[in-house]
Amino acid sequence: MICRCHGKPGAPDVVSVCSDAPETILARLRVPGGRSDALPVGDTPVVLAGFECVRRLPYVAQAGMAATLAQSFGAGDRATTPGSGQTAIPVPHLVITSRSQLSALRESGDLCPELHAVLERFPTIAVPPLRECPDDVPELVDYFIRQVAQSENGEPPAVSAPAVAALERYGRLSRWPGNHGQLREIIKDALARMAGGTIEPADLELPELADTAVVRDYSFLFVDVVGSRRMKLGQDADLVHRSFDAYHAAVARWVEQSRGEVYSSSGDGIMCRFARADDAVRAARSIMNGLGAFNATGNRLQAPFRVRVGIATGPAPDIDSSGGGRVAGEVLDRAYAVQECAEPGEIIVCENTLHSAGSPPATPVEGGPIGGVAAFTLE
Repeated sequence: MICRCHGKPGAPDVVSVCSDAPETILARLRVPGGRSDALPVGDTPVVLAGFECVRRLPYVAQAGMAATLAQSFGAGDRATTPGSGQTAIPVPHLVITSRSQLSALRESGDLCPELHAVLERFPTIAVPPLRECPDDVPELVDYFIRQVAQSENGEPPAVSAPAVAALERYGRLSRWPGNHGQLREIIKDALARMAGGTIEPADLELPELADTAVVRDYSFLFVDVVGSRRMKLGQDADLVHRSFDAYHAAVARWVEQSRGEVYSSSGDGIMCRFARADDAVRAARSIMNGLGAFNATGNRLQAPFRVRVGIATGPAPDIDSSGGGRVAGEVLDRAYAVQECAEPGEIIVCENTLHSAGSPPATPVEGGPIGGVAAFTLE
């Protein structure tokens, strides 16, 4: 259901997956993009919400959403519609998707305390990405073909076995950096390009990744600003842009001085790549040591920049980060995951990084392995 209704380009941020969904609850949630799809999945409506939109709402709107959720989803099996003479309506199931843990969103200031308190009552279900479910590709290809064809009022074409094999091969090499949405866009493009009634390998526009692509060990460093939302509250927009632009430039400079490169950036997070683990550790220390001077001279905001860093080392395709071939994989996910567990000012590294960097002084992370991998806090 999540693959079918969410996470695709152009999709709304809140989807009610039932023809009799309570529009009053959707309206009271006040999340941009809310609508109702006539997709019957049973007698109970299901509301599917993407938190990437919710986190952009101001605290006042988030607090109002928290009150609505507590009232509408905490009243048993049925709730009343405001202004309708206490008319009972089915209470929907609520599914909220998020790329980050709630605790990390709360700490960064993207999630208000009231909404955090409500959401943490919900059970958490880990949904594996497509790269961890390669056997799903043929079934998803068939589904996306039918979905796209239906949206364009056309007949779903066939797809040849070599075309499916090409997609599976690409997935093995790239590990689907764009997840399910990337596969859907590839299928949509193939439907527009195909000349006959069958999708062939020539109709698939895939990034060039050969079986002979060099795979080598890299160290990936992920650095994120802690509490960036709170830093920006009430500040002049021009000063915010200038300060964060200066911060990004400073991080790039520290990384390049340690023989690394900025691999990608998303929001206030920056992913960097290094050929050597000791260079990644050196860059992390440069970032931490350089923030004091940066806050004194380059930061125009009232609050100082505070960051946390995670580093992971492992195999990744040797692809130029300046091109369109950036590849996401386990090692990048690991760097992001260990960063989320770091406190402000901390550097957490995976065991491979620690050993590859010459075993600098470090202590095991409290709570044991992160994602099944031993992690250490650098001293």
